[in-house]
Amino acid sequence: MYAWFAKILSRLTAFARDRRGVAAVEVAVVMPIFLLLFSGLIEVGRAYEQANAIEKGLRAGALYLARTDDPAAASAQATASELVRTGRIGGDAPFLAPGWEQGNSVLDITLGNFVLGEQNLAVIRIAAEVPFEPLVPGLAASFGLDDYTIRLSHEQAYVGL
Repeated sequence: MYAWFAKILSRLTAFARDRRGVAAVEVAVVMPIFLLLFSGLIEVGRAYEQANAIEKGLRAGALYLARTDDPAAASAQATASELVRTGRIGGDAPFLAPGWEQGNSVLDITLGNFVLGEQNLAVIRIAAEVPFEPLVPGLAASFGLDDYTIRLSHEQAYVGL
């Protein structure tokens, strides 16, 4: 009467002791976690790359305005804006960072003063707000991480010619 139960129990025990395919199961469990971590690291590296490119442009634009006769002139600020966004003056150069293509990117050029003791130094400040464009947009959105903005600024003392 209990022979069928003993037979099932012995088969379950044999199945539990069988180690064939354990590595495949472990890989199937761990691989999605590794892929998620790896793609997250790639996105962080991409954000760093975009921020670095934006900072390079901000520095170039601020240095350009620091060396012009009149940094408040519209033509000088337009040229500085082109330098910040593309890294070049004139022509149809591609953007330094992919976020500049979006309409909600912001570039702000302000002229101010910095007081150092009794000296009043002219300072040019360029600030940028550029949306981060992930490599895989759907992946970041699935975790609620799709709305990041890279905010950077650069200040340069006015030198003139």
